Amino acid sequence: MSNHQGNKKIFIVNAGSSSVKYRLFEFNEKGEPKEIADGNVEKIGEGNSKLSHHNMTNDKKVEEESDIKDHHAAIDKIVEILTSKKEHGVISDVDDIYAVGHRLVHGGDHKEFIHPTKIDDKTMKMIKEVEPLAPLHIPANIEGIKKTLDVFKKPPQYVVCDTAFHHTLPPVAFRYAVPNEWYEEHKIRRYGFHGISHLYVAKKAAKFLKKDLSDLNLITVHLGNGCSVTCIKKGESVDTSMGFTPLEGVVMGTRSGDMSAGALEYYGKKTGEELPNMIKTMNSKSGMKGICGSNDMREIIKKKDSGDEKAKLAFDLFCYSVRKYIGSYFFVLDCKVDAIVFTAGLVLVLIIYLFFYCFIVNFLILKWISISTKA
Repeated sequence: MSNHQGNKKIFIVNAGSSSVKYRLFEFNEKGEPKEIADGNVEKIGEGNSKLSHHNMTNDKKVEEESDIKDHHAAIDKIVEILTSKKEHGVISDVDDIYAVGHRLVHGGDHKEFIHPTKIDDKTMKMIKEVEPLAPLHIPANIEGIKKTLDVFKKPPQYVVCDTAFHHTLPPVAFRYAVPNEWYEEHKIRRYGFHGISHLYVAKKAAKFLKKDLSDLNLITVHLGNGCSVTCIKKGESVDTSMGFTPLEGVVMGTRSGDMSAGALEYYGKKTGEELPNMIKTMNSKSGMKGICGSNDMREIIKKKDSGDEKAKLAFDLFCYSVRKYIGSYFFVLDCKVDAIVFTAGLVLVLIIYLFFYCFIVNFLILKWISISTKA
């Protein structure tokens, strides 16, 4: 158990559709954070749930498999692990927590969600209002919040929206070319996602480059099972690849990325498939998985290198789509880019390909274009 009981501890919760990820930070008297634990409960409600926990104060790790039926049970299990008297425990009881933060996948057009928002009845009502915009994720967000409010009764709790960083998108970037009433009455527009990640790595890049973020033009590339590319001008998001939902943009692990709506109409007429089922397929059974049967990049690369044509096509489609967005954002920024910043899980797997297979040639060509146009 942690020996620093007097320091403030912040508990961060990310409740996804079938998982709950968490991190525990401890802040010293100077306000400097140190991560002391993290973990994840996966496959909630699937009968073979798995909990992974890491106590970073003593490097003790725990992995357990059990039947965790819902998000409430998942958070109970997490609290049990955190407060355990065994070596993997990090707090004495729930009263050790100073504050709780939640990732909220979508804030809609609520101005309150531009900044971290304290959770109260009004906040919960606004979250419920945006549920139709992210029906796979927000119900899980709501259940995670309800349970933590029940468990952690004393500390204040806040939501941070994944769409917040993109509130600076100009109309030319966030509007779709559809009738005005679609936007004015129904708020159909591009919102963008992964904003927490894009802002975080942008700040890290500014620190690395020893410049103010407000002085930098960056292209940030989040490559996980879900992927997105963001164009940052003078420290603000001015365009991003995901749109009204996280389905839009580059080819991803299980999401199709950009696709014509007309294709859905055609497929529906030919097969009788209903739109909700098609959208579900585009979210969970498409992307690289739809092409080659896998969304594990390590497996895809292994198959590709052994001559599997479907795996090669899936890999090439992914790389091409990411490269295309990066290239387009160079021109949005008038070819004045201080850095391309990569983050998330696939970066470690793809590092060689990122620099030699996908991007370096295009980077050099674009820089050459920017120089030649000045001559």
